[in-house]
Amino acid sequence: MRTRTRRVRAAWSRCCSASRRVEVGPLDAVQAGRVTIVPKGLWDRDDLLTLREVPRNSAADSVAVHMRGSRKGPTVPVTTIDAIVRELGLPRIDYIKMDVEGAEYAALRGAAGTLRRFHPRMVIATEHRFDDPREIPRAVTAITDGYRSDGGPCVDAGNALRPATLLFAPAETQTNGSVSSTSERWV
Repeated sequence: MRTRTRRVRAAWSRCCSASRRVEVGPLDAVQAGRVTIVPKGLWDRDDLLTLREVPRNSAADSVAVHMRGSRKGPTVPVTTIDAIVRELGLPRIDYIKMDVEGAEYAALRGAAGTLRRFHPRMVIATEHRFDDPREIPRAVTAITDGYRSDGGPCVDAGNALRPATLLFAPAETQTNGSVSSTSERWV
């Protein structure tokens, strides 16, 4: 167990060491104009979908995964990352953090144009479906080549240690006429 803990801490420190994180309260960021709230879920198209609610754990509510004990909830609007980028007229996207309760595949398909155009670094949750650690990298590769991935913090899945997130970065980036690795540029 201690070896697993050390591996998890090492993976976490590679990605998000405390000395390199900047945490800002969400309200402060909104008030400062650094965050725009889009009151929609992420999907691969504009639509209205039924949210499945999980009693006593609203963080697990999902339009994509029907967990045991969940119940039918409200109909919610969903959209694509590409549509949000277009509607807000964003000139660039550097980073995407995605934890959308099992809708990661659909959200990635809805971000295809953004990934091809901007090649943002990404952290994508992989704990919602058993095959996420294998299939999410395949989904990214199907959209665009040139990303490398690495495991983030891990979770104990009973008989195995699995990454809770995968980290994605462009394999190489062009800087002042030379090619440099992005391995140290996660955050």
